[in-house]
Amino acid sequence: MLNGEKTKAHKIIFGAFACLKKENPEQEPLEIFKKAVKELMPELETEKIRLGGTSQLVPKKVKPERSLCLALR
Repeated sequence: MLNGEKTKAHKIIFGAFACLKKENPEQEPLEIFKKAVKELMPELETEKIRLGGTSQLVPKKVKPERSLCLALR
């Protein structure tokens, strides 16, 4: 977090984990969060290339670091 917003982020995350714990007492909230992020990670993204005067979108693989970043956003 930038510009000192860490305490706000902590309150949001711990509040969300408390809600998850209340809804699913038998499962660990961190494991639910990890599973959700893993399901959100994209495998492909499109890249715009120019062919013969027209622009086309071509799919390409996403690096794992970028995939995680996109999922967390």
